[in-house]
Amino acid sequence: MKLNETFIVIGPSGSGKGTQIKLLKEYIATHYPETDLYYFEAGSHFRDFTEQKNNYTSKIMKSILDRGMLAPDFVTEWFITDALVHHMTGEAQTLIFDGTPRTEGQAKTINAIMEYYGRRNMKVLNFTVPEDVVRERMTSRGRADDIDPEAIENRITWYREKVTKAIEYFRNHADYEVIDINGVGDITEIHHNIIARLQLDKSNA
Repeated sequence: MKLNETFIVIGPSGSGKGTQIKLLKEYIATHYPETDLYYFEAGSHFRDFTEQKNNYTSKIMKSILDRGMLAPDFVTEWFITDALVHHMTGEAQTLIFDGTPRTEGQAKTINAIMEYYGRRNMKVLNFTVPEDVVRERMTSRGRADDIDPEAIENRITWYREKVTKAIEYFRNHADYEVIDINGVGDITEIHHNIIARLQLDKSNA
C-alpha cells in the first residue's frame, strides 16, 4: 500500500520532533513500503549552505544563524522551491517538511506550492513544549549552535513571535489539519500517539 500524504512538522528546537520524524519515516518504510517519500529538512539545507566558505551569501547566513536569529523568508523559500523542483516525482508521493515554515509568509509560500502541485488535506504536526524545557534540552544536547545563551533566547523569542503565526495560518485554512502533539513524555508513547492521530495504524486493523 502506498501513502499519498503531506506532513508538515513544526516545533521549537529541543521539542523532540527530529526523533519523532525519524520514527515516523521508519514506520512508513515498514508499513507502507511502496510509498515514494521525500523528506525536506530545512536545517540540513542551512547547514550545508553555511559551510560554503567562499560564498558571500552563505557567510551572511552563517552570521545570522550563529546569533540565533531567524533566516529571511526568501532564502528558506528558495531552498524549498529548489528541492521540490528536483525531487517531486508525481501526484502519488508523500512529503514530510521538517523545520519549515517559520513565518506566516513561509506558510503562505508552502500553501502556494501545494496548490501548484494539486496537494490537499495537509496535516501539520505541531509539537508543544514549555520554554523552560526547551532551554534545558537545547543546553544539554551540546550542539555547537546551542552553546550561546543569548542565541538560545533569540531562537525562543522568534519562535514565540513568528512561528505561532504560521501555525495559526494553517489552523484557519480548510486544506490543513493542525494536530497538537505534547513533546514531553515517553518517546515511544509520543510516537504511538502520532501514528494514531495521523490514522496510519488503520492498515493493521
